[in-house]
Amino acid sequence: MFIRPRKPEPEPHVRRTLGELGYEFDLASGKLRNTSTGQPYEYNAFGSDKKKNAELYQSLLAPASRDVYHVLVESDLGMEPIAVPDSRQPHCNIYVTPGGLSKKHL
Repeated sequence: MFIRPRKPEPEPHVRRTLGELGYEFDLASGKLRNTSTGQPYEYNAFGSDKKKNAELYQSLLAPASRDVYHVLVESDLGMEPIAVPDSRQPHCNIYVTPGGLSKKHL
């Protein structure tokens, strides 16, 4: 009887940065770019290998979200995150200009 060797566990990508993953956020075009090729991110980076494409996509979600948050909230834009429907329930944030909710018309 043969015993298959264990596959190594994938390295967690939760706290990695875009730079460590080989990508950067291009503020001028608003696109995520590969740092080595300069090409915009494409979901099918590994051709027909669906598993590798999905793993790359999943590994980029958290760092890309942190970078977008930084650009919208902590930069000169100074936008405010608003939880929809509210922060006590599962929600998503929308970003508004300072004082945006006090305006008569949005």
